[in-house]
Amino acid sequence: GDACKDGACLPGAATVCDDANPCTSDSCDKAQGCVYSPNSLSCSDSNACTSGDACKDGACLPGTATVCDDANPCTSDSCDKTQGCVYSPNSLECSDGNACTSGDACKDGACLPGVATVCDDANPCTSDSCDKTQGCVYSSNSLGCSDGNACTSGDGCKGGACLPGAVTSCDDGNPCTADACDPTTGCVAKATVGPCSDGSACTSGDACASGKCSGSKVNCDDGNPCTADACDPKTGCTAPPAADGTPCASGGACVTGVCTIGSQQYPAPSCKVILATQPSSKSGLYWLDPNKAGAFQAYCDMVTQGGGWTSLVHVSPISKLNFTVPHTEVALSSAAAFWKLAALPTAKVTAIAYNGRPNAALEATAASPSATGWTWQGKEFVNPAGCHVVQQLILNQAPSEAPRSYGNPHFNAGMGIPAAVLGAAVATTSTLSVATVANYPSIHIGCVGWNVLKDPIIWVR
Repeated sequence: GDACKDGACLPGAATVCDDANPCTSDSCDKAQGCVYSPNSLSCSDSNACTSGDACKDGACLPGTATVCDDANPCTSDSCDKTQGCVYSPNSLECSDGNACTSGDACKDGACLPGVATVCDDANPCTSDSCDKTQGCVYSSNSLGCSDGNACTSGDGCKGGACLPGAVTSCDDGNPCTADACDPTTGCVAKATVGPCSDGSACTSGDACASGKCSGSKVNCDDGNPCTADACDPKTGCTAPPAADGTPCASGGACVTGVCTIGSQQYPAPSCKVILATQPSSKSGLYWLDPNKAGAFQAYCDMVTQGGGWTSLVHVSPISKLNFTVPHTEVALSSAAAFWKLAALPTAKVTAIAYNGRPNAALEATAASPSATGWTWQGKEFVNPAGCHVVQQLILNQAPSEAPRSYGNPHFNAGMGIPAAVLGAAVATTSTLSVATVANYPSIHIGCVGWNVLKDPIIWVR
């Protein structure tokens, strides 16, 4: 673009040397003109996915490939030649940095925690927990546990293991079971048979049946109506006194635990009842009321031939007797004594008929007219003047046979002397006790044909 002007060649516009290549240094040489010399400057290869591009030999060579990593597991990192790094959200699995969650997942470019981790090693001897850094932590404890054996109790944890406790006692306190232990089911009680004790003093003959110990109820009846019989399971039969006034025997009453009978307040029906009620009763006077017609005193013989004899005396005034006889007077004055008769050793004793009945009377014939042939309480009866030598003891007279005696139809009237009585009476060395013939209440001693002992003493029971 130079041009001549005024005879001179004037320079035109300066030449712009620009080959648009950043990798050449553009210059202009007056001789050569534009010169494009290669350089080593930084350049851009127009690819956003490289960095550190540099010129070489006049060309822009790509540099290092760009690393697109935003350290976010929830973005999928890539590089676009135009945009460069691109971080696209994904839904991959991730970790929220907490060891106590599992199944963490990405959403909207962020890692969201999953389900909380369940730390359970199924070991009762560890306390399970979770540490955000370590995760599950199983620490040994000292809690109670079960070693899986039903035959131990009080099992406990130590060092992370369950140690067995004391051996289980399977004694059920039942004497009628054989006790054992099964590791799976525990105590087992098998029923047994045989004698046992139910621990109660109120049963006897205890024995096992169907796993239970039982016996027969103890009879605590002591036969005493004046005790309130009961049974204490610990001590057995008890017999505290019954309440005063409790009826006992026939017409008696309990007083301080004793059956009181034969007193004026509590008369008895007979001497026999008194002795049966109070076996230690002594001979003496007691109150009787056999017919509930009013009580009266009577003498009871509690010794002779088993005791229990009642003396029944019908006394007539001495003035009404046909004469005074020593033995009658003695009998009246000693009504409380037991009347024992015996034949004199020198007398002849014969069982004779009386009013046509054989063996109805005993006849004692003395050796002399002055003797009666009989003794009373060891003393000889004196034969009253005018009496015959033969004296009779008439037993079992009938009412029609007065005046020999009054008789009593309620006492086997009309029967002879029993053989046992007869045998004892005939022997001259034996004593004939009225008790022996108490069932024969009509007794007459005196002159034959006379009513000497009009009021005899009769013993009954």
